[in-house]
Order: sequence, then C-alpha cells, then structure tokens
Amino acid sequence: MSSTTCQLDVIPTWLLKACYSELSIILLYIVNMSLKTGEFPSALKSALITPILKKCDLDPENLKNYRPISNLSFVSKLVEKSVHKQLVAYLNENELFSEYQSGYRQFHSCETALTHVYNNLLLGSSNQSHQGMLVLLDLSAAFDMLNHEMLLSILKDQYGFSGLVLAWLRSYLSNRSFRVKVKQSKSGVCYLTIGVPQGSILGPLLFILFTKGIEAIAKKYGFDFHCYADDCQIYFCFKPNNNVDDHMADLSACLLEIQQWMTAHFLKLNHEKTEAVELFPFRNQDQTVHCVTFNGDIIKTQSTAKSLGILFDNKLSFEPQINHIIKSINYRIKNISRIGSKLSSDLKLTLAQSYCLTQLDYCNVLYYGITQRLENKLQSSLNAVARFAGSVYGRHWRQQGSRFDLLRDLHILPISYRIRFKLCLLCFKCLNGMAPQYLTNLLQLRVPNRYSLRCDNDFFLLEEPRKPFYKKMENAFSIAAPSLWNSLPYSIRSLNSINAFKSSLKTYYYRLAFE
Repeated sequence: MSSTTCQLDVIPTWLLKACYSELSIILLYIVNMSLKTGEFPSALKSALITPILKKCDLDPENLKNYRPISNLSFVSKLVEKSVHKQLVAYLNENELFSEYQSGYRQFHSCETALTHVYNNLLLGSSNQSHQGMLVLLDLSAAFDMLNHEMLLSILKDQYGFSGLVLAWLRSYLSNRSFRVKVKQSKSGVCYLTIGVPQGSILGPLLFILFTKGIEAIAKKYGFDFHCYADDCQIYFCFKPNNNVDDHMADLSACLLEIQQWMTAHFLKLNHEKTEAVELFPFRNQDQTVHCVTFNGDIIKTQSTAKSLGILFDNKLSFEPQINHIIKSINYRIKNISRIGSKLSSDLKLTLAQSYCLTQLDYCNVLYYGITQRLENKLQSSLNAVARFAGSVYGRHWRQQGSRFDLLRDLHILPISYRIRFKLCLLCFKCLNGMAPQYLTNLLQLRVPNRYSLRCDNDFFLLEEPRKPFYKKMENAFSIAAPSLWNSLPYSIRSLNSINAFKSSLKTYYYRLAFE
C-alpha cells in the first residue's frame, strides 16, 4: 500500500511501516476482530474531503467542477484492503464481474478498453464496408448517488453475498462522517447517508458491481458495450445501404431503458456530457444522423467525441487527437524550458519522460497505421522533447543525422517503433495472462502443422487472420498484433518474464531504428 498520510492518522504512515514488526500484532487483531464480528470500526469511518478541480482549466467558482476526494486513515484502508482481496477472489472465481467493465480491475485499463472498442469499430461484423455509431454516456455524481439499501439488495440477490459478509458491508456503509477541508479551514461534521467515499478502496468495487445492469440492457438491443467506471460506451456497426432509421429507433429505445434503469436506481444520466459521433471510416460521405432523441432529450451528433482522453473522429484517422497532443506537448515544453537551465541532464531527461513522453505514449496502440504525415507531426514533437532533454539548440539540430544521433544517445525510440513496442507488449500480456479476457480472445496461438515436411515446432507464433479487403482494417489489434508478433525473433517471443521481454524488445527495436 502507498505511504500517503492523512491528518486522521495517529502516527504518519511511513513511521507505522517502519515499526511494522512491533505493531503487526495490533493491526492483525483489529482486522480479524472486524471480520469475525461483521462490524467495521466506528473510529475508522471518518474522512477528510478535499475538493479537487476535475480539470485545471475549469472555473473554480463553479462547485460542479470539483471532485470530492476522501482522505481516510491508513488503518481504515488496511481493513478495506483485506476485504477487497477476498471479494475480488470470490468474484473472479465465480465470473461475476461484468465482462466489459475495465475500471478498477487488475490488468484492465483505459488502454485495453479503447483498444477493444477501436478493434470492433474497424472490423464490424464482416469484411465489408460499414458505418458505425459511438455514444458516450456520462453519469452525474455517480459515486455520490449510490443508495445503500439498494446496493446491499443487489449484492445479496445478484452476487450471493449473505450472512457475515453482508453484515460487514452494511456496517461499512452506515454512519460514515466527513469534514470538508479547504486550505487550513475545516467544516463541521456531516454524515454520509448515500454514496461511497471516493478515495476509498472498496468504493470503486461496490460501484462497478452496482452498475452491472447497464450492460445487460445494451446487449438486449444487440449493441456492443464497454465501460470504464462511470464512463459507458455504446457502439454498433451497420452497412451503409441498410435503413439507418431502424438502428436509430433501437438506439433511442436502448437509451430510454438505460435512463429508466438509472432513475429507478437513483442515478442520473448527464445529458450535457453525453456525446455521439457517426463513423464512416471507409468512404467519404456527409453526416446522415444529426441527433439521437429519447424521452424528449436530444443528443446532437458531433464530428469528434472524447472517450477516456482520446478523441474519436468520424473517419477514425485520429488527426484531431494527434493535433491536441502536439499542442499539449508544445505547451508543456514551453513551461519546463523556463527552468531547464537550472536542471541537471539526468533530471531534464526524467522530467521529459514523465511530463511529455507519457502524453505521446498514452494509447498509442491506436495510432498504428496512421498516415505518414501524422506520424511526422508526432515525430517532430518527440524531437522537440529530445532537444529539451539533450540541451541541443541552434542550426546543428536541423541536420537530419543529428536528430537521430540525439535520440540514439538518449535511448528514445522513434514514434513508429514506440507504437510497435506498445503493440507487442500488449500482445505479450495477452499471451501470458496479464490482459483482459476480451483482448486475449482476439488472439490465437498457431497450431504447428504436423503434416509439414519441415520441422515446425515453433509454439510461440500466432495465427494470422486473412488479409481484409480494406487496408484500414489492417490497423485493428486482432490483425496487426499477430503480424508484428510473428516478426519478432524467437528468442524474444519465447520469454516469459515481462521485464526481460520489455528490455529485449526495446534493444531489438533500438538496433532496427539506429543501427
């Protein structure tokens, strides 16, 4: 567990960890007594809430722009962690998690969720040209609106929680108090009658169990669904010559039923942040669906929509996303360049990697197969980051050889190889049980041909799908990953340690790029 300290802690967390050998018996007694009696200690139910702006550019005078983060004592988190590990083991063993819920689960992330959605949008249901519709739902104050009695009822009826487990969860949710802290001032004590504390360990888990019913509604209408915490994505593909009105009628009925489900469960769909985008990646045509209506509410379709930090445009070219990244990196470089002269070389490289390269590498699996023009734009931003990290300025930088020399000296892979590296790493995780099942199902190990006259005993190759009719479909994960994976040397594909694999893969691509 992290060593963050809350003002409610009697002693700092780092000191408690340092004295763990002396205090372990006391901590063990607290945890075991809580589990045996089915009661969460009342002294650990207090929290300090710190309001944090959701985005730095939002208006600080508008209270809707703040996210209430609960700071809890370390011992409270320790008890929660003990219960969390047991609940997750039970849910995984009985396959009770939502299949397409990627929030707060091991080996799941925004990147895996977006990779799966992008793969399905590109391939559709066949090898033919198709259109798509992507609707991004947003819930208003979702964590703060959970009804405790309804949550306990769902845990009992749908997940089989009963007896001491249900009693402990009821005790954990009831009689919680909090105080709001702004700078050095604190509010009076308030009591939490609904919702789960944001910043807790069990809160996110209870939320994704509570909202599993949304997936069943989407599947009922035949739509694909993916969710990350309270960010829900409903999407589907259809042929251009089919009747669009029938699909939109089903979508309106689906959204209406989801809204009714949320109302019955005391949740609210945020129409202001709900977005829709019509996709036609294989042909140039005008927008045919201008809005989605349900229950009197109108959601206008847009040319772009942001999902988990990635801008999806109607051509699936990611040009708006790449332009946004370049703008963000230029802004960051401009800021850190002001203090660059006061930093050492190692510190500048660390700052460039953590502050700028993370922007370039976020979900860069989606950039596989982008146009050369967009790749050059990303490479120019990477070169600018390298200039800052290597303190290289002047005319010498304009020479083509010096750019590659600097990237080579800083051990920074070019953009094209960074994308391939991430794609192969995600492929390795799928093959070694470190990725979600919905991604693992997209890959299949090749079965050696026993009738071949040659020795065919390479068990680390993937089955490559047939080449699709449209070249853009080759950018999908299920088609691009096997091709790249099979191109790697056997000595890399046969590794079973992720650290060894990452090191060997980077060395391999480093030699291809610079030597």
